[in-house]
Amino acid sequence: MISDFNYIQRLFPEFNFFHLQMKLEYLTLSLGAMVFPRFMHLLFKEETKKIFPALFYISGGLCAIFIIFTPTYIYTGFQFVYQLLLISVCIWVLIISLKTSFNKREGSIILFFGTVGLFLTIINDILTVNGIINSISLTPIGAILFIFAQSSMLSLTFSHRTASP
Repeated sequence: MISDFNYIQRLFPEFNFFHLQMKLEYLTLSLGAMVFPRFMHLLFKEETKKIFPALFYISGGLCAIFIIFTPTYIYTGFQFVYQLLLISVCIWVLIISLKTSFNKREGSIILFFGTVGLFLTIINDILTVNGIINSISLTPIGAILFIFAQSSMLSLTFSHRTASP
């Protein structure tokens, strides 16, 4: 619904939602770069150091503030910066999921494959947006794959904890 404002535009045809839509689309990049590292840090405190999530919070927060307080024609020119931040977060999350796999954390292999799936779909969409390849948006599919992997990992962990005395 955030990416497709057609329904809202039909409800309020006299209002131009273009600028709001653009801000929300760009904010999802910077806010995702803040939330995702926090999520991984909460799950795997042993494998993560606090410095990297903090760097992602600060850089994502600065990007979000820049997007909120500048006009569309200015913040859209910095798309490369937001994409670079997002790729950095993806690489960091991939490293964390590899560490959990090497440490033989329960369900870490499932998490690794979900992370790889999400990372590949994000790369696909970045390449598509930049006109390097001709493809469709796959990140929603990657997000569903990651959520499925995450829920499988959590259910596996909880089932083993409740089964053991």
